Amino acid sequence: MPSIKKNYLYNLTYQVVAILVPLVTTPYVSRVLGAESVGVYSFTNSIVTYFALFAAFGTALYGQRQIAYVREDKTQRSQVFFEVLLFRVIFTSVCTIVYFGFLIIFTPQNMMVYCMQGILLIAVAFDISWFFMGLEQFKRTVLRNVAVKLVGMVLIFILVKSPRDMALYAGILAGSQLVGNISLFPYLRGLISFSGIGKINPFRDTKTIATLFFPTIAVSIYTVLDKTMIGVFTESAVQNGYYEQSEKIVKTALTLVTSLGVVCIPRIAAAHAAKDIDTIKRIIFRSYRFVWLLALPLIGGIIALASQFSGWFYGPGWDEIPVLISVFSFLLIGIGINNVTGVQYLIPVGLQNVFTATVIAGAVINVVLNLLLIPHMAALGAALASVVAEIAIAVIQLIYVRKTFPVKDVVAPMPKYLAGAVLMTALLWWARGFFSSTILATGVLFVAGSAVYAVSLLILRDSFFLEICKQMLRKARRHT
Repeated sequence: MPSIKKNYLYNLTYQVVAILVPLVTTPYVSRVLGAESVGVYSFTNSIVTYFALFAAFGTALYGQRQIAYVREDKTQRSQVFFEVLLFRVIFTSVCTIVYFGFLIIFTPQNMMVYCMQGILLIAVAFDISWFFMGLEQFKRTVLRNVAVKLVGMVLIFILVKSPRDMALYAGILAGSQLVGNISLFPYLRGLISFSGIGKINPFRDTKTIATLFFPTIAVSIYTVLDKTMIGVFTESAVQNGYYEQSEKIVKTALTLVTSLGVVCIPRIAAAHAAKDIDTIKRIIFRSYRFVWLLALPLIGGIIALASQFSGWFYGPGWDEIPVLISVFSFLLIGIGINNVTGVQYLIPVGLQNVFTATVIAGAVINVVLNLLLIPHMAALGAALASVVAEIAIAVIQLIYVRKTFPVKDVVAPMPKYLAGAVLMTALLWWARGFFSSTILATGVLFVAGSAVYAVSLLILRDSFFLEICKQMLRKARRHT
């Protein structure tokens, strides 16, 4: 059976690249395209995302889970693969036709940008990463994702030179996603068979797929609808630009917090199929602890260094970014916790209806707050609404699973991490006054803050952190 630690390291490699690429490209894009053009990209991307959601129709989570259930049986996993793939192709074809019909009928501004965004729809049909994740073969998807990110980054620097290249920028991002998805197909050799292909029925389990689609739609309400509503209420692409760039930085940090969950989903699904509740509990409790370990210092560091960081990172014309980044940072806790409870536990064990109900509750909260806040606070109002919605979902889900995962046990490790994070934040807040807004200064403060946090946990003798340190030392000794 594949190692969770090894898969985590593969996934972490991708997450590091996913962090570094925006850190490299965002300053360039912010200066070359400007807030208005970035806002146009954000708004058009929010529109095509709705069609992409219907094209995927919940099959990513469903496919990953079902492959995990039958991964030892080549005939069964082949059947699942072809059924899910055909289901995606059918839905993607319909959604693509509807999307371009929508463009023809309404003929919106920035038509070329919308057309480039449409490539993302086609990419949905060719996305088979769910198959490899279900088999816990993360190495292949990670290598693909890393290559796609790096190629896209290089093309942006070479080809995007001014606001007139906005459509080209959208095309590079969407096109690299499509090419990356297609590149996974050669790896299917030996993993699937074509025997019995005539018996496949893509609509065999449509009801279950639909139950996984509903939470996906609900999630989109507070991850995509925010951008649409900002554009509608403010009638200005600039506010969408602020929202897009600030959310992107925090979501980049979020990949570190949720990286462990991605590799745990198929293992939990397999444990559930084997009725191994002890393994499930062990993995979930460690995942909660992992969230506290990373999310709390990241929130503190973002708040302390937001203004210092944004000065050199974004350049002139992005004055609202520091406040937005600080507000968005609390998504690290909300999304981090509900990712463990919902995506990592409820869905793999077949409680997707519960997950759907909690996400819908959060979506309702988000829409109501958007309606109240965006007209008066623009992008900041949307950010506040997102944070409140995510935290509400986390609380509701924890209440539901409290018999299996008591809340007191979930939060028990948190005080030590909070103490270390508060000390680190206070020192960074004080120290930043002695540094100018430069990349070197931010790097020095980041390293210093990380050291303070690590020493704090060593002094507090946190068992989880000590275990990680010991594992790192053992690996270092093996390579010396």
